[in-house]
Amino acid sequence: MTLELREFTDPQLMLMYSHGCEGAFDELFHRHRERLYRYLHRMTGDSHEAEEVLQEAFVRVARSADTYEPTAKFTTWLFRIATNRCLSHMKRRGRFKLLRFPKDMSEPEERNPYQKARDREVEEAFKKAVATLDTPLRSAYVLRELEDFSYAEAAKILALPLGTVKTHVRRARMAMRQKLSKELRTAQVATDETSLGKGR
Repeated sequence: MTLELREFTDPQLMLMYSHGCEGAFDELFHRHRERLYRYLHRMTGDSHEAEEVLQEAFVRVARSADTYEPTAKFTTWLFRIATNRCLSHMKRRGRFKLLRFPKDMSEPEERNPYQKARDREVEEAFKKAVATLDTPLRSAYVLRELEDFSYAEAAKILALPLGTVKTHVRRARMAMRQKLSKELRTAQVATDETSLGKGR
């Protein structure tokens, strides 16, 4: 019986690719593209830049196939490559762009107009809060809280001590609470004033 490529593990696919199986790399790309793109989009706030970094990361993966050793999970290794490329891009850019989340995060149509407006306020407040986090805090927070990597995995991806990553995430959570509280208070006042104005 012939096994399909999707039945192989990531390290096995890397080994197959290093021996000339182009399809193995295609399988890796399609297997991990969506999650990695989402992460990079959250980090950069720009779809084109996220796609560019994504392509660069997979080019680096391809070039490293002959020397790849499965000493860590493939996803950890892949995200570390992508993170390094992403941070280089953001450093050159010199500033963050506000995050623009994918359209699939839009609200269900059955929600009433006020609830939709309120949900948009929460989403915008969250985007702004994440976008203003310092780079180290932002990287740790996105990996741990939004991409659901463990602390240990995030530490390997960022090449930081475990305690440092935990500290970054804790500080990021505190900053997020403060920023969200302020943003939502401001947004609530604006929404209430609009609602009152319409009711007059």
